[in-house]
Amino acid sequence: MDIKQFIICLLWGFIPFSAFSEQQTLSFNDLKLPNLTLYDESNNEYQLKDFQGKVLVVYFWASWRLDCIDFLAKLSSMKKRFVYDDITNMEILPISIDFKDPQELIALYKEKKINNLPLFIDPKRKLASEFGVGDIPCMIIINSNLVEESREEEGFEIERIEKEILGHCLSKANSAHK
Repeated sequence: MDIKQFIICLLWGFIPFSAFSEQQTLSFNDLKLPNLTLYDESNNEYQLKDFQGKVLVVYFWASWRLDCIDFLAKLSSMKKRFVYDDITNMEILPISIDFKDPQELIALYKEKKINNLPLFIDPKRKLASEFGVGDIPCMIIINSNLVEESREEEGFEIERIEKEILGHCLSKANSAHK
């Protein structure tokens, strides 16, 4: 590695994750997503294709952002309402980009009473990069065919998002009955 490459690598490590938010993030709209690999807090491996047939809410978050934690609690409540209403063709995939030990994130879930959402981890931000995430928090809604439908960074309104997700779930359910 020459000095120029070294300096570039050194600078890359100091660039904040949010520095990319002004750039246009990679959009997968109307494209089937590649089969990405997710890892839960126990390092169990899941493939994105394992969730095919369900509407997915992929939520990239970090524990140092209070708005992320507040929104996780809202997603947890939304999931509880969907389960109560017997809407089962939806899955929420919260993915933490924290470098923390997964046990600390599990403790945070318990403290905030987030008890019906899985915990996926991405400490090296590989998955965030593969999804083209520019800033945290970031929410991506993926339809049942694993095609990205929408993407947002910050300023989420749970009521609007719930309606959007519900619309995708109900349209999938209606097309299955035809």
